Amino acid sequence: MKLFYWLVSIVVMVVICIVVGAIFLQLLPNYDVYVGRGDSMKPVLNEGDLLIHRTQFESLNEEIRPGTIVTYEFGKLVVTHRVVSVNSDIILTKGDANEDIDPWLVPLDNVKGVYSFRIPCVGYLVGFVQTKLGYSITIPAMALLMITLLNKNSISKHKGRMSKQERSSFTSGITTASHIPK
Repeated sequence: MKLFYWLVSIVVMVVICIVVGAIFLQLLPNYDVYVGRGDSMKPVLNEGDLLIHRTQFESLNEEIRPGTIVTYEFGKLVVTHRVVSVNSDIILTKGDANEDIDPWLVPLDNVKGVYSFRIPCVGYLVGFVQTKLGYSITIPAMALLMITLLNKNSISKHKGRMSKQERSSFTSGITTASHIPK
């Protein structure tokens, strides 16, 4: 039972760290966080990856060159693709898994950021937490888990300091009940 408790605690702490880290990255002024959607950038980027992009540059023209992965707005879509060519203030892009270059021209003004790194599969978790259902499940679940962990620790510490007589009186004062059939 202790091993199970220990493993659950580690998993929960890792999840909390990832979610808090993603929120922290979102708050940094020079970075944006995106969730990978679709398979057009496989095998480099996958659906469900958390994509971290730099957004502040001295000169976007010097930063973006063929081979750079960028995220840009195209109409209402936000697209992450690799730059194929740069012509003054226009770029051509292509998804790594696509055979053809994207059929549209992308003005440099539409570039939202340059890809820095990814955290595999964490985008699924972050995307879920951002939904109403995810938020309404995650917050109470985390609170309940924290209360349980703190309560278990305080009871264990308290029991460890009790004498044998105090322990027996502690457990004898607990009322139990069982269902009585009609």
